[in-house]
Amino acid sequence: MNNLAYLNFYDNFATSWGDSIVSMAMSFDIKKGVIMSFQRKLLVGAVLASSLFAANAQAATLVVDGGWSKFFFGVTGSSIYDSSSSDLSYDFVLSGSALLKVTDAFAIGDVFEIFDNGVSIFSTGAFDVGGVITTDPDIAFGGGAYSYGSLLLGAGSHKITGLATASPFGSGGAFIELKGSAVPEPATWAMMIIGFGLAGVSLRRRAVAIA
Repeated sequence: MNNLAYLNFYDNFATSWGDSIVSMAMSFDIKKGVIMSFQRKLLVGAVLASSLFAANAQAATLVVDGGWSKFFFGVTGSSIYDSSSSDLSYDFVLSGSALLKVTDAFAIGDVFEIFDNGVSIFSTGAFDVGGVITTDPDIAFGGGAYSYGSLLLGAGSHKITGLATASPFGSGGAFIELKGSAVPEPATWAMMIIGFGLAGVSLRRRAVAIA
């Protein structure tokens, strides 16, 4: 191959590679632009999602004697949230005292810590994994199978939140309600009856001794 042929070959080779390099560079710029555009869309989406979450992170409410409200939760350590509104707290104002009640239901084994205005007020108690499964909170509360708890709240403003301190199934549902009067639990009634009985026996013995 003579010098002229070498020059022509080199010229064609350089031109071809030069075009390829320019094409690759343009393609890279296009892809880079697409990636940057996608990243911008992701950022905008994240901002919108954050805004929506912030707007939604308001408060549901509990009505005295309004019945049970269902709430959901995720893994251990997650916050409870209202099943209807997805709100993370229950805000209400009491003019008098009311009994706050919480009970697990459905799958047995979940436990909750309940807070009022950011202060822990009680944790639900023990459960029996061999108990009868129910979706009825009236049966679950105090039935022995499910973890439950209650506390008498005084008059004033309340903001009830909660954490799942045990969630063996990774998610689930439970119930919360406000009762207008603190109705004693069955065990409390039993203690009261025993107390009245002992008081009656004591009075009877005293009357006999005086006679």
